[in-house]
Amino acid sequence: MATVDEMKRALVAAHNAGDTAAARKLAAAIQTQQGSMPEQGFVRAGLQGINAGISNVLGLPVDVANFALSGVDRLAGTRLSGDMPVGGSRWLRKAMRGFDVVPALSNATYDRIEDLNPLDRKWAVGGEALGGSIVPAAAPLAYARAGATAPRFLQGAVEMARQSPKRFVATEAGMALGAAQGGTIAEMIAPGNDKARFVGEIVGGVLNPTQIVRGAVNVGGSAVNAVTTNFSRAGRERAAAAVLRDTLNRTGEDVDAVIAALRESDPFLLDLTAGQQTGSIGLLAAERRLADIDPQFAARMEQRPINARAELQRQGERVVRTGEPIDFMGAMRERFGRMQSNITRRRRDAEIAALRGREAIGDVTPTEMAAASIDARDALVSAKNAARGRESALWETIPRDTPIEPVNVIDAREQIRSRLLPSENLPPPVEQFTGDLARQAGKTESIGVLDAAGNVITRDVKPEATSGELLRLRNRALSRARQARAQGDFDLANQMDAIAEGALNDLGGLSDEARAFSRNLNERFRQGFAGDALARDATGAPRIEPEQTLSRAFGAGGTAGDVRMRQLTDAAEFGGESAAMLSQQDRFLRGVAQSFVDQTTGRVNPNRLAAWQRQNASILERFPQLRADLGSAESAQRAFDRVQAITDKAARNANKTLVARLVGVDNPAGEISKIVSGPNRVNQYASIARSAQNAGPAAVAGLRSSTLEGVFKGAINQAGKFDFERLAQQLLYKGPSGRDPNLLEMMRINGVLDAATDQRLRAIVNRATHLNNALRTPAGVKQLVDDPDALTDFLTRTIGANIGAKAGGGSGATLVAASAGSKLMRKYFEKLPANKVQEVLIEAVENPRFMAMLLEKPASAKQARDLTRQMNAFLYGAGITAVSDEANERRPLDQSLDAYAQ
Repeated sequence: MATVDEMKRALVAAHNAGDTAAARKLAAAIQTQQGSMPEQGFVRAGLQGINAGISNVLGLPVDVANFALSGVDRLAGTRLSGDMPVGGSRWLRKAMRGFDVVPALSNATYDRIEDLNPLDRKWAVGGEALGGSIVPAAAPLAYARAGATAPRFLQGAVEMARQSPKRFVATEAGMALGAAQGGTIAEMIAPGNDKARFVGEIVGGVLNPTQIVRGAVNVGGSAVNAVTTNFSRAGRERAAAAVLRDTLNRTGEDVDAVIAALRESDPFLLDLTAGQQTGSIGLLAAERRLADIDPQFAARMEQRPINARAELQRQGERVVRTGEPIDFMGAMRERFGRMQSNITRRRRDAEIAALRGREAIGDVTPTEMAAASIDARDALVSAKNAARGRESALWETIPRDTPIEPVNVIDAREQIRSRLLPSENLPPPVEQFTGDLARQAGKTESIGVLDAAGNVITRDVKPEATSGELLRLRNRALSRARQARAQGDFDLANQMDAIAEGALNDLGGLSDEARAFSRNLNERFRQGFAGDALARDATGAPRIEPEQTLSRAFGAGGTAGDVRMRQLTDAAEFGGESAAMLSQQDRFLRGVAQSFVDQTTGRVNPNRLAAWQRQNASILERFPQLRADLGSAESAQRAFDRVQAITDKAARNANKTLVARLVGVDNPAGEISKIVSGPNRVNQYASIARSAQNAGPAAVAGLRSSTLEGVFKGAINQAGKFDFERLAQQLLYKGPSGRDPNLLEMMRINGVLDAATDQRLRAIVNRATHLNNALRTPAGVKQLVDDPDALTDFLTRTIGANIGAKAGGGSGATLVAASAGSKLMRKYFEKLPANKVQEVLIEAVENPRFMAMLLEKPASAKQARDLTRQMNAFLYGAGITAVSDEANERRPLDQSLDAYAQ
């Protein structure tokens, strides 16, 4: 199978011969084979080359023998030789790859160097030179260590290895590195040229071996760096960046600030150059210098501001077209011409809206409010019963015969007794039970042991009660507390509550869940208004009539009413009746709102309703639908009141208003322009805006369009061109005093212009002003920039001279060698694409983001790699090509490839 290089030579020959069919086939084959050669990089390609070099040396005897046998085959017609004899170099390379059946070894080496990507071959050539030096260098060391007699041709090397092993290794390493470096450079300069590679390896490894290690960086490194750094794509980037940074330094600009401006997103997508976008004097200077060099770029650079201004004007005009002036004029004419005839209809529409708002509140009568209170109390009772049932279920799970030391009950009794007179007692059952417990606590008992004095040792008796007894005690205490509270004996009620709380605490160790639930239940239904709503008097009748439950809870409203209503809701929620309680409270509050409605006319008093909503805002938070209905009723009534007032005033003063003035003109934009530039502009525009607001959103949009249309028409100068400076003057003019709001502020204040549109118009004006200021940069600034191609030529001469001087080794032939090297490098680089640094500069100018990348100095190695990838992506997308060591090089052959691959 032919190599890629062989196919390329065949393609050139076919192309020159005019054989189109053959050229197309070869182009397709080359592209297919090149697509299967992924770039591996310096490390992997170099290691594969080392392995290939080792196999070349180890397989040399077999290869020589096979070559001799192939000659016999040609003469005698035999088949003694083979393509891959066992032990030969190709066979060894295949063995290194695991005979192509071991995936992990598939990249250990290659069969032929043509199998590699062209970008990897130079590193593989250097690797082969290194690998081929390892075995020959190891042989003298082995003979020296073993003390064996070496062949005559190795005796000198063995003697050196025996006397100074380190020096021998250093010398051999230097020669190997020199050969590798020479081969790499030869492959870069003449890819695939075996003669050049041979000369490069011989010169690099033999000519000056004692200086190779010490001078590799100075000689070969200078050449490699010169080729790969200054004339590669990355090199052109660095050269372009140097030109740009030098220019910015001359203008005294902050490079970081320029980078930040380049990275800012452009909401208008104006497609400006980097200098036009940022206003940087240095970048504008570079652009003008490049425009002198490249006429096509100059034409693009001059056209971009024109396109940008046109785009800004279009975007501004789109804002103008957000409404129809005819809507505004229609509303004004209808309001003026049909004021009297349509006053009834307009009032009726507003009144219907107000009535619908009033109907949304509902028509809850006092009787229905009382029924809501009864239902709310029933929900509270149901919630309490449900909670009590759950409480009983929790306590039922506790064993009744568990012994408990009732310390909390005894403490509660002692605290109560300390506040009673000697003759006072607790209710009999509670008194008897707790007294027995207290007496047990005061007793002692003998432990059956005498002390040293012969006295009987005693101990305190711990009182004891069962869990069932404490549960019954708690229930009796709670029941007696409810009775006492109903009879008005709050002192006794508090005493019983204390006993019940003590029993609950003593029982808590058996079930934290039951204790917590009981405590929460009592807090919900005993404390606060829920307890008051369920309390009964001495006769057993409710202390608060069920019909008055919600009216007593709401009271005068405000914070106190909110607290009581929430207490009812919390208690109902504890027993699973929150929905029912909220429903009845909503019903009741809608009844309260009826007081703000005139029952004869159905008219809502919006001021009183608004005040009531403010007073009870915390209550209404729990009733969003009610709050919305009340707000709708209020706003609808206010709208009706406004319509009524406006129509009445219009009917009386129709001929004295600005509406009459506007009705008589065909062009609202011109008339509004006169108003906004007049002496009483603020008040008159506010009056127009109010009229538009009353007419509806379409009229407001029409007023906005009419206002802005007049301004945009006024921005056209005497030459018939749109002038953004005139536009800015009209939009931002603050009146003769300089203290009035400008037109944009007037429109915002009066609800004609929203904040987003205001910001959009200001941004358009600011962007145009910024662009105009950038284009006013003095023409002479372009002299700040050096000619990019002159810079490239200078680098070419310098690099060539450097290589020639180094090759001379510091001898008397230095000047001659330097001159020869300079000529050689210039001759070589004449084949490079003509764009050079200039091409990168133009791409950066036309892509501000790429310009920012080019100017930015990476702070870390990772950032440098990221920036390089991003810059290469920009250049590749722009079609900017690299030099010979890069995959996307553009040469005549590749151009032929493109031509025949269509």
